[in-house]
Amino acid sequence: MKKLVFVALAISSQSIAQQFGTCTVKYHSIYDGDTFYGEINCNRGMNKTLYAEKLPIRVGGIDTPEMKARRRNFYPCEKQLAIQGRNFVMQLLEKAQQIEIRNAKTGKYFRVLGDVYIDGTSLSEALIYNKLAVSYDGGHKNKVNWCNL
Repeated sequence: MKKLVFVALAISSQSIAQQFGTCTVKYHSIYDGDTFYGEINCNRGMNKTLYAEKLPIRVGGIDTPEMKARRRNFYPCEKQLAIQGRNFVMQLLEKAQQIEIRNAKTGKYFRVLGDVYIDGTSLSEALIYNKLAVSYDGGHKNKVNWCNL
């Protein structure tokens, strides 16, 4: 039975990705460098509209230090980098003229997952470039020593 539930969720994710490929977002608040909350609007016409307020949005393709990391004893600078990443993203989102999620689909923990673009610039690429994130494909997380990026 658990396998059937998992398959149903996977089909649902693909369905949303196909129906709501690009969405606009109005920024609301932020949790950490790869998760924020926003008002999402995906309007593709022909009764294919998704609208939600204060929906969690996960930036695809990256992982950032967690605000509540369990490994803090091993990586003492992780919290500091988590705060820097959160503040970096918050400043970009607050100043943004346009926020888009491309390839939007449902992800883990009932969040919208996708490629986030702020005024045409990839948020994932900006975070990696500034050494505030690492590439992540959604599978098993490798242990990252955030202090040595």
